[in-house]
Amino acid sequence: MLVEQGGADVVVTATVTDPNPADTHSYDWSGTDNGLTDTDGAGNSTFTFTPATAGTYILQVTATDSGNLTNSAELTLNVVATMPVLTATDSDGDGVDDDVEGAGDSDGDGIPDYLDNANLQGNVLQEMALTEDRYIVETEPGLILTLGSVALRAGEGKAGVSEEEIVSHGNDGAGAVADGEHSYTGGLFDFTVDGLPVAGQSVTIVVPQHAAVPANAVYRKQQSGGWFNFVEDANNTLASALGEEGFCPPPGDAAYSAGLNEGDWCVQLIIEDGGANDADGLANNRVVDPGGVSVMSSTASSSGSGAVQPLWLLLLSSFAVSRVLVQRRGRDKL
Repeated sequence: MLVEQGGADVVVTATVTDPNPADTHSYDWSGTDNGLTDTDGAGNSTFTFTPATAGTYILQVTATDSGNLTNSAELTLNVVATMPVLTATDSDGDGVDDDVEGAGDSDGDGIPDYLDNANLQGNVLQEMALTEDRYIVETEPGLILTLGSVALRAGEGKAGVSEEEIVSHGNDGAGAVADGEHSYTGGLFDFTVDGLPVAGQSVTIVVPQHAAVPANAVYRKQQSGGWFNFVEDANNTLASALGEEGFCPPPGDAAYSAGLNEGDWCVQLIIEDGGANDADGLANNRVVDPGGVSVMSSTASSSGSGAVQPLWLLLLSSFAVSRVLVQRRGRDKL
């Protein structure tokens, strides 16, 4: 969501819904960006700060109940010098004017409401800004797709990112090295899949390509250690389908064949939560995947408290007279 620099204090509130009503809860905000200082004390359910400096900030809270079960959630705030002036224009084509939708993020996908078509389901995410009828990343029904850290910091409201943006914003804003030996003709994409019902399970994601898969293609990923090829094993696989430009079969469709097949427009990833291809490296009901289909540059130039119970964590951010509700769902971890 967007917050105006120098505006009123921002108060982020973590609210836990626990099926065990007798449980008590503690809160740890230490994963929040160092650029934000909590002015209302540590250990409680709120994080209050003054938006003094423009930039993108990620707040992270971990709630722990009296049975030592935990769940975490994140909220990304873009502090801007001036808020956009929203008018009776429908920028995202969903039938609701910008000044009615506002600059909040009611579905928590990282895209401001006035740029986020309200007709899109939670398991899909736009690769291109203001484009909701094609080039849509899709995961399994019931899961939630959101912009990844690089895409959020780029601030363009889309999952598609450039290598320059990864270099500038990769590794949670610390910056990353360029993948100088590879060319990404089909695009680079940065997204997160949330809400996996079982920590450590594998999840299926379909990513439409902006150019057909070339010969000798590999899927490359960027993580804190640099760039590397997608690791395939029993829980992590690559597949592709012909599809057509901008349109792909859904995840798990029989049209997908193993590998990256030359001429196909659609790539299917199966990624294990906490496995080698999950950029955060944690089995935490969340999969993080900045990466894309590539070829070596030379090839590119020639070819073109008791039983485990679900713990729901809700982040409520408010400033001035605006309120935005962001819900993150996950399962408790032992």
